[in-house]
Amino acid sequence: WEQKNWNNVDLKLQNDYNINYSLSLFSAGKVAKAWELYSGRVNHRDNFVWDTEKIPFPRLKSLDDAKNKTVLLLLEQGIGDQIFFLGLLKSFIEKSGSNVILFVEPRIKSLIERSFPDVPVITDENIFEINADYWIPYGDMGSLMDFSQNTPGLCAPYLVPPKRRNNKLGL
Repeated sequence: WEQKNWNNVDLKLQNDYNINYSLSLFSAGKVAKAWELYSGRVNHRDNFVWDTEKIPFPRLKSLDDAKNKTVLLLLEQGIGDQIFFLGLLKSFIEKSGSNVILFVEPRIKSLIERSFPDVPVITDENIFEINADYWIPYGDMGSLMDFSQNTPGLCAPYLVPPKRRNNKLGL
């Protein structure tokens, strides 16, 4: 992969190329380079909901910086991606020593609150008014912990279904 003649390619298209190439690198097991390219997905509004330049606190770049700090995790893609990346949350909290606030889709708020009862879960607050030290998109948990096929145990099941209220089927 070489960036030839990128002077004539707009930043959005460069970002799209890098994201697509990162997915190929993940598939090939070249995760270090893949995470580097994948991190650029937040640079354009088409790929990330938030205008990152307006967030009043910095993006977390290192787990060491998160110790005893509050990190706001921002949703970035669909519900499936949120559920996938949240499998890393327990490991992220343990390894970073941080406090976390989760911004989630309203449709899954109760599920996430049941699954992470000690983590504040928000859906519609103005993120620019939240008291946090850092922010990251959900997907950054993987890169910050060097998540790869060589780091087993980082991702764990976590979903807690609602308690059954009435079992009419006898199950």
